[in-house]
Order: sequence, then structure tokens, then C-alpha cells
Amino acid sequence: MTIPNRRFTIFWGLIPHQIIHYENVEKYYVCTIPFAHFLSWKLPAQFVDSLLRGDILYEQTDEYSQYDEFLLNNWLKDSGVNMQSDLILLEMQARITRMAHHLRSSDDGIALASYQTTLIEKITIYLTKNYCNNIKANDIGNAVALHPDYANHIFKKAFGTTISDYIAELRIAHAQRKLLTTDMSITDIAYECGFNSIARFNATFFKKIQCTPREYKKKIMK
Repeated sequence: MTIPNRRFTIFWGLIPHQIIHYENVEKYYVCTIPFAHFLSWKLPAQFVDSLLRGDILYEQTDEYSQYDEFLLNNWLKDSGVNMQSDLILLEMQARITRMAHHLRSSDDGIALASYQTTLIEKITIYLTKNYCNNIKANDIGNAVALHPDYANHIFKKAFGTTISDYIAELRIAHAQRKLLTTDMSITDIAYECGFNSIARFNATFFKKIQCTPREYKKKIMK
């Protein structure tokens, strides 16, 4: 993905991303927000869901670029000052909330109790580390000490999607990266990403991307 210069950008750090090239930029800033804090901000569900699927979201114009540079420089200075971390997080919350509304998400915020936020964090970390494996509902429940049905309930409450659908999103995002950056065969990619058959991989890929893996590879290699 090519991101225009001077745009405030956000992505989920547990899904690998890498800056491979940039032009006409003297420097860029990277801030890491604790996941539990992020979930507690009750951002629009569609916005959060896009991030957790691996999407990279950025402002559509450079209208706020000078303001963002001012904020980021202040965060950099304040990061070394005692008692400023709460202030930085409040400003980050305000900035990202504004961004979420710029992207025209109309969903209601996520209504989660604080203990549920911690459970959601555990579930998503487990899924991100294990989505290429053959995960079963009981595996997830055992990993986070919850009944599988309750784990799926609070996950869907937070992100508007089921755990199984989220796993599929992670696997397809992984497959897209492999198609883009390696010469692996489609069969090998399918099995590496956690699918137990080529037919299932092709059907899931088409459902999520609206084309076959082979068609996707041809388009990106042009």
C-alpha cells in the first residue's frame, strides 16, 4: 500500500507491517498504544474491526498534517517527563477518535466493561499468535480461561464479527502478504496460513477479496 506523505496513519502492531520505502520525508514518527487502552476508548466498531483485520488506515487529506506534527513533537518531548503519560494517552485518544469519525464510521462505540477489555486483549493476542494453526473453540476457551461461547460473545460484542470469521481474516491477510512478497505456490501458502484444503482456501479468499488467489497474484504482479 502506498500512503501519501504527511498523513496520520494507524495499524495494529501484532500483525506484521513494514515500511519499505518513503520519499521526500525527513523523518516519521511511530507511537505504540497499549492494546487495553485502545479498546477502552470505545471507538466505532467498524474502525476497530478494520484495524484488527490488518487494514492500514490513514487520513484522506493532509488538512491536519501541521497539527499532527505539533502533537507528535509534544508527545516526544513529554514522553521523558514524569506524570505526562496519562496526558499523552488522552491526546492520542482524542486524535484517533477524530480520525475514526473522519473515516465516516457510523457504528456505535464498543460498550465493554473493564474486565471484558482485558479478556478481549487475551483473545486477540492468542488468535494473532496461533491463527495459522488448527484452532478449535475449546483451544481458545482454555487459553483465556473462558467458556468458548462466552469468549465468542464478548468478541462479537467488541468487533461485530465472530472469532471464526476473524481467524479467516487473519489467514487471508497472511496469504495476501505471501502472494505479494514470495514465490511460494498457492497450495503451500494455503496450508501455511492454516487452511486444511485448497478448496476451502480458494472459497474463503474469494469471499474476502472478491477474486481468486491466482487472479490476485496476477493483478499485483502487473
